[in-house]
Amino acid sequence: MNRIRLVAFALLPLAAALSCGKDSTDDADKKGGAPEKGEMTDAMEADQTQTPPMGQAKIEAWLTGGSYKAWSCEADAHDQRSPSPHGKNRVCSNDLLAKFTGTGEFPVGAAGVKELVDSTGKVAGYAVYLKTKKGGGEAWYWYERTSSGDVAADGMGNAGSAKSICVGCHTGAGSDAMHSGHDQVYTQVMPGEAPAPGEMTDAMVGDQTQTPPMGKAAVEAWLTGGSYKAWKCETAAHAGRSPSPHGQNRICSNNLLSAHGDGAYPVGAASVKELFDGGGNISGYAVLLKTKAGGGESFYWYERTASGVVADGLGSMGSAKSVCVGCHAGAGSDAQHSGHDLIYTQVK
Repeated sequence: MNRIRLVAFALLPLAAALSCGKDSTDDADKKGGAPEKGEMTDAMEADQTQTPPMGQAKIEAWLTGGSYKAWSCEADAHDQRSPSPHGKNRVCSNDLLAKFTGTGEFPVGAAGVKELVDSTGKVAGYAVYLKTKKGGGEAWYWYERTSSGDVAADGMGNAGSAKSICVGCHTGAGSDAMHSGHDQVYTQVMPGEAPAPGEMTDAMVGDQTQTPPMGKAAVEAWLTGGSYKAWKCETAAHAGRSPSPHGQNRICSNNLLSAHGDGAYPVGAASVKELFDGGGNISGYAVLLKTKAGGGESFYWYERTASGVVADGLGSMGSAKSVCVGCHAGAGSDAQHSGHDLIYTQVK
């Protein structure tokens, strides 16, 4: 009898534990439970003013609704920024993306929409991204429908075209001085975004009649377009001036550079130097663009001679620093070297 009672009492805690475990689970289920760390909540998914749904049919209906247009959006469409393949576009960031001020991972629920604009100025496609959990590219949902109507990606970034195309490109965000951003996002549109003092505005970047793009492919295409030829330019090519190694050349200054007085040039000031061969043909270029307040490191430098690319980057590293800044730092250094703020020749 005593032995039976002891066994019965011994089983009670186990039964109670099993019962409590079941009851607490049921209660948690009834309340929706607590989201696992780094995963989207039901509230996030339900608030489709801030959270795009996933899957082509749902997301296309959501895009048509246009709720993302109330997010923090760029004022106008602009030409793509390297390495984007999207052409003219406009980017919008939801609150979780726009208001995040850190440098680490964006919070779960952060999302962006990129409108893809055709040659007539109409929105003809979209690229959408949504962070669904903590992690890298695989943690984001990616959707892209091009202007031709093709769905280039629709899924998580751990497989298929979402991985090979979207993550393959976006993993470069923040990888070097020319590719700003972080955590798979190149463009974070801040709330009521105003440029920080001494930084380039989207309007500057978008106006490629006055602002050269950065990166070999983009700048070479821009040079071929020849919009810089409408700047203030020297009337004819001439021999290089000391300490220039460029030989016969002709220089053009954009409006911000040509109209400026003494002191540091304003952000957005830019110059193109055409390099000529012995036959009087353009055989290369040297381009500079002031991207922020500062010294030589604040300029973007590009030089391509007849033998190849000499520099392509900000003046904080590599040949842009050793070759371009190394030479241009002498501007205004003495009576023989006129100029100022890294620029020898200001064409007015």
